[in-house]
Amino acid sequence: MNLLLSYPRSGNTWFRYCVEAITKRRTHGYLQQEAGHFDRNHLGSYVDLGVNENGPDILTKRHAVEQLNGKNVDKLILIVRNYKEVLIRHRMDNWNDKFDLKFLRNSCFGKVSTSSRNYATIIKYFDEFKGPKMILYYEDIITDLKAVLEKTSEFLGTGQDNIDEFMLNLDSHKENSLKIYGASQTKGNTTEYHSKILSIEEKKNWDRALKEFDKDLYSKYLQRYKEV
Repeated sequence: MNLLLSYPRSGNTWFRYCVEAITKRRTHGYLQQEAGHFDRNHLGSYVDLGVNENGPDILTKRHAVEQLNGKNVDKLILIVRNYKEVLIRHRMDNWNDKFDLKFLRNSCFGKVSTSSRNYATIIKYFDEFKGPKMILYYEDIITDLKAVLEKTSEFLGTGQDNIDEFMLNLDSHKENSLKIYGASQTKGNTTEYHSKILSIEEKKNWDRALKEFDKDLYSKYLQRYKEV
């Protein structure tokens, strides 16, 4: 199994769409109603991406390590998004949380349940994974998609020949993807949106706190999100 691991709201639906379009192979989700949208198996079941319906899956998506159920992972792709964006976006619709340092700690290192996810655990899983692995950042997917797809196709060993055509029709692909995932608020047009509810000082406090919580994890994977 090739695993696509990400915290919720990290752009994995759009990334899966791109992967299916260039590789013509299915990505596998799981049945879940979320924000009025159902993720049934692969995204090519919603729009015609020329996906081979009878072929093997190219990626399996999960949001928590606990969802792996002991399955063997051959290759691992991790998508990381700015914690100040994704933690707030994941919780802002259904909870009345105070987005303080306690919230930050619980979201990053708290116990995983059906209504929450653990931001740090999936990064630590990636860090400790011994097989072939690749980390991608949401912000790069938004701002430099072609380079991300070239890197991804090389990692997966397929899809290189379809990237140019995909990029030529990027606008229509974005429209189709948004029809599948209507919960998007940014529409893929910006990398800073949800965290605007925090002041600059609050953002800097989050940076300092997360670095104190886990200095190694922060310096290796999250330093790019430090406020300047």
